[in-house]
Amino acid sequence: MSRPTVPERVASLAETRSPEEAGSGWALRLVTAARRGPGLGAHLTIAAVLVIILGICLRTGIVPMRSYVEDMIFFADNAWRVLWGQRPHVDYSSGLGPVTYLISALGMKLAGGNLNGLGYGNALAGVAIGIWAYVLLVRRVSGWLAVAGAAMLCLLALAPVQLGESFRLSTVAMSYNRQGYALLGLLIIESFPMRLDEPARGWGGALSTGAVCAILLFLKANYFLVGLVLAAVSVVWNGRLERRRIVGLASGFAVVAIAFLSYLRFDVGAMWSDLRMAADARSGAVSPAFVMQVFAENFPGFLILAAMAQMAGPPAPADRGWVGRVLRRRALVLAAMVYCAGVLLLVTNCQLERLPLHELLALLFLDCILQCWWLDGRYAAVMAVVGIGLILGTQSSDALAVMNGLRLKLHTPPAYAYPVSSGGYAGAVFLDDNLENKGAHRAYGNFLALYLNDGTDLLRREIQPGEKVITMDTYNAFPFALGIEPPRGGMASATYQYLFSDRLHPSADAFFGTADVVMFPKEHALTDAKWVGMMKYYIPEMERRYVQIAESAQWRMYRRRK
Repeated sequence: MSRPTVPERVASLAETRSPEEAGSGWALRLVTAARRGPGLGAHLTIAAVLVIILGICLRTGIVPMRSYVEDMIFFADNAWRVLWGQRPHVDYSSGLGPVTYLISALGMKLAGGNLNGLGYGNALAGVAIGIWAYVLLVRRVSGWLAVAGAAMLCLLALAPVQLGESFRLSTVAMSYNRQGYALLGLLIIESFPMRLDEPARGWGGALSTGAVCAILLFLKANYFLVGLVLAAVSVVWNGRLERRRIVGLASGFAVVAIAFLSYLRFDVGAMWSDLRMAADARSGAVSPAFVMQVFAENFPGFLILAAMAQMAGPPAPADRGWVGRVLRRRALVLAAMVYCAGVLLLVTNCQLERLPLHELLALLFLDCILQCWWLDGRYAAVMAVVGIGLILGTQSSDALAVMNGLRLKLHTPPAYAYPVSSGGYAGAVFLDDNLENKGAHRAYGNFLALYLNDGTDLLRREIQPGEKVITMDTYNAFPFALGIEPPRGGMASATYQYLFSDRLHPSADAFFGTADVVMFPKEHALTDAKWVGMMKYYIPEMERRYVQIAESAQWRMYRRRK
């Protein structure tokens, strides 16, 4: 006799149990609706949700910047380099792979070179991840949870706010961290089926996860390392070594990796050199005490997730010895792995708090709990509320950030708002209304608007046709500002003890590259601690190779010596 399916069990319970026994009726009906598989209603709903999100983001474009305002220059400069045919690692040094820059460059191309393209690129990437997530989720969870999960990963990838900060602090900064977490979410959905009656993982799923690992390698190295470990564990997730899955993972990885390596002209040495330099610089900033602090701060959330994992874990055959015992606890093991991975990502990112992968795991565990046909409707509803609370406690900031970005774009506060008046950055607005030193010269927005406006005006007066400009600061703002060809060489982000160190740093020849003109700030955007690297390795060489020819209130302009 064949075993009844979950829907058949639910229907049987609904017929044989009284409303009081089933949780007063409403709870069972609610749980039954949440258990239904994906149908036309779910498909239409996720399509509508993604279209609405895309429409809001396209209307917003680049958000008025309240936080990490200088990071806008980072994305604009590197997108501009890509549009001029330069490749990270090959033509200039970068601690990140090309994925982030290609996304920004695509958006700028679609926007006709306008700064709003940075928002467009993130929006397109987020919606693509949302579609990818829904295709994977319909094989893993019920219909409405698939809609929720796909919307969650879409918003995680594109929300204009730094992870762990208030949704009011709008910014495009570090969007690559959000995209990395969202891609890891895709990997987890495909690699770790939770339900007892889950269909077997297919060849297409393995290709998908292999492709995700390759994208992560060319996005940011720490996400790739986490993805590599999770993909390796997925090979034995069912208690046996799946050789066919290994071939699928390798094939998906190879196809995508070869495409990116072709873009980089197969210069693996340059890529390795940049990643090694960034890892060396970053390792000095991560202390064991900080790691333990982050573990402790996030442990209560992990306990809730572990309780859900214990309820969600499917039973395994009792006659499989230690393998069976591990399989019975594999959901808990996965929660522990994701917790450790999240902590390590947080401490190696420029990120204050929040472990986004916990939210996705909570959704996957919630689906398993709702499929427990023997569970009383009231208890299932209570666990659903707990799971939803764990998810929305942090994830709701993403949706709020999207709406806040649109609000600020349509109605920018007039007080302490500093626009850029001309050049490529025209239309950018920096907001200082949340800062304690608002109105002061060194308030971020006020300072950066003056920094860009004054430097652009000086260069327009003094630069000669065909000259290429580099900036002695963390980012090179002016090629995009003037719409001119950027020099080869330099760094995507010249941040001492974060992307270069005393032990590993670009040579002076590599740093100055083909630049004819150097813009030297009288007040630098870099913090004083990060400016030390410039003083040690590059300012003496600048004075030897270049001569000052002009200055303004904020800048000194140098030209290469004949």
